[in-house]
Amino acid sequence: MATKKNLTLTIEPEIDFELIAISATTADYKICMALDEKFDLPFQFSETIEKKTQNVVAKFSVFSLVCDVRQTEICLINNKSEGNILVNDFRQADFILRLKGDWALQQKENLISFLKIINGVNAVMKPDAGTLKDVEWLTFELPDKEYFYHKQYVEGRKQQS
Repeated sequence: MATKKNLTLTIEPEIDFELIAISATTADYKICMALDEKFDLPFQFSETIEKKTQNVVAKFSVFSLVCDVRQTEICLINNKSEGNILVNDFRQADFILRLKGDWALQQKENLISFLKIINGVNAVMKPDAGTLKDVEWLTFELPDKEYFYHKQYVEGRKQQS
């Protein structure tokens, strides 16, 4: 008689981004506005992440931009919503800045330095995404929408200056 074997397939999410954790008393849109003024990063509200916990569906807002000129994707993710936490590894962080692409990764230290001086930002941390238990909440793909930051937008803003 043949013995039956059970195999378990574990799929680890691909981590192709770096993170900045932010503790702040200011609103997410104010952080986005400050980053836009300094780095020309026009964030827009893009989606809501829904996480079901204890019969409650918590909603976490995401502001993002995709720049085809800089080949970069940056998302400011709200980590707290009505007493719920999206990424438990960052219980002290109110927001998580997810960085993808060469420009964002090259500017990481400049972004951190600037975030530290924004009024209402209390602390900025550099966590290692590879060590997170809840990293799957940060591996989402942005929906394909018209708000993406394109070359025409960059040129238009330069002409306005």
